[in-house]
Amino acid sequence: MKIPNSRLLTLHRRSLCASRFLAAVSGLLIIALSLFGFIGIAAGAQQVTPKRVNVPTEMITVQPGQTLADLAEKYFGDRRQYKRFLEYNNIPDINTMKPGDRLQVPVNSNESTNSDQVAPNTKAGKSATPVTESTPTLAIAESTNQATFDSLQTAEVEAVPEMIPPTEVKANDVPNDAIKKGRGTIIITWTAPEDTTNVKGYHVWRKAMPDGNFEKITKKPLKLSKSEYLDKTATGGQSYVYQVASVGASGLPEAAEVVSASSKPAIAQGNWYNTKKSYLLLTIIIFSIITLYYMDRGMSGKDMFIRRIAALDTIEEVVGRAAEMGRPAMFVAGNDDPDTGSTMAAFSVFESVANYAVVTQTEVVVPVQKPIVDQVLRSSLRNIFTLAGRPDLFNEEDVTYEVDNQPAFIGIIGDSMAKYNPASVFYFGDFTYESMVFAEMGNNVGAVQVAGCENPKQTAFFIVGCDYCLIGEELFAAGAYLKRDVVQMATLLAQDRIKILAFLALLLGILISIFNPGKGNLVLDFLTF
Repeated sequence: MKIPNSRLLTLHRRSLCASRFLAAVSGLLIIALSLFGFIGIAAGAQQVTPKRVNVPTEMITVQPGQTLADLAEKYFGDRRQYKRFLEYNNIPDINTMKPGDRLQVPVNSNESTNSDQVAPNTKAGKSATPVTESTPTLAIAESTNQATFDSLQTAEVEAVPEMIPPTEVKANDVPNDAIKKGRGTIIITWTAPEDTTNVKGYHVWRKAMPDGNFEKITKKPLKLSKSEYLDKTATGGQSYVYQVASVGASGLPEAAEVVSASSKPAIAQGNWYNTKKSYLLLTIIIFSIITLYYMDRGMSGKDMFIRRIAALDTIEEVVGRAAEMGRPAMFVAGNDDPDTGSTMAAFSVFESVANYAVVTQTEVVVPVQKPIVDQVLRSSLRNIFTLAGRPDLFNEEDVTYEVDNQPAFIGIIGDSMAKYNPASVFYFGDFTYESMVFAEMGNNVGAVQVAGCENPKQTAFFIVGCDYCLIGEELFAAGAYLKRDVVQMATLLAQDRIKILAFLALLLGILISIFNPGKGNLVLDFLTF
């Protein structure tokens, strides 16, 4: 049977299309199988990648039969340091390393680890030639393509210009310091290189002796003008050696550093004596001698002269005025705590006021701002009346704690003055802006007022508004002046003599500077050392 030509042409076209379809499907299957195979191989391969580091490195290839311990002995000099590879590489499992794996190690690591005189990135004393590495480590660490990684690893970089490291690196314990929280201070000094054209600054490296590794202790390069650095993180009692590295100028690789030779070991130690404060020791010795001298005079019955203080001499007169008028006396002990010098001086004056009040049988009204001051004054007043044989005159309500709030306390003092109408008022202790208000309120009730304050700004208001006022250190001399205690008087006189000696020494130094300028002045040097 003869098939028409048109039918044969149709069959031929159909067979051709079927052949092309089968060829396309076969191609797709081959590509898919290839991809699956590549993915399987990639999944089974160990992903060892270098880490981002700040020191020059090189790449090595693991050979058949080698382990990380073998490589540690080769590159670090100790099989037990195999874990150091983790500092430079991302290794999923250190027990499954296989031939062909690529590892990153520091340049010349076998030399730098075995030498105590070398920082992590160069040989000791190798000046004039900084460490250069053909591999930009930071760029490689970010690459995930092995072909790009290999090409970068073998790429050539233009040589870094010559740099010179610092010389004469010295490390010493800082004198006259103390170990605080286990930390001391070591000062590192060096001599700058003669040529600093390619240097932008310095980094300081430190190594704990004997088995430590060098570590960078400066976060950013020090300025070229610097020639010393204080290491305030040194552990007390630990020995350290230091190196100073010249850092490449702008345009050079960040890792380009040339390290100096190591300093001699230094240890941070605390000092029990601060030589810079020898003047305090000398002052204490002189003050003690003068004090003991006047104490001996006082205990021997000899008179110790203290100039007359009018404000303290009138206490008896002022309290007596209140007794004559049949009105109470008021005592205000400032607004500070009892452990301050001004409040303690107020206690001494209060005892004298209370003693005169017992003799004249005068009521003493004592409003208080601080709770503890209230307890001290209350106990003092009770003891004074008891020792005088007149406990019946003591009234618990004479000493009252009012409020520990300054504006409210000012209002309460005004109410108390209006209520008790005191004939005399005493202000002793520390005062602020209320000094002017108190003095005006006392004048309104016609009271005789005596004041003593250590604050010079408020003393001016008391001088204007009160009848009598202690000025400056007269407040602190009140206790010795009123009680005539031998120890207090001897201390007071010793302080005055020390002030006189200091003033004369200062005057002598000024005269020497005026009439002998430009030469050494031992007096002023003594006063300032």
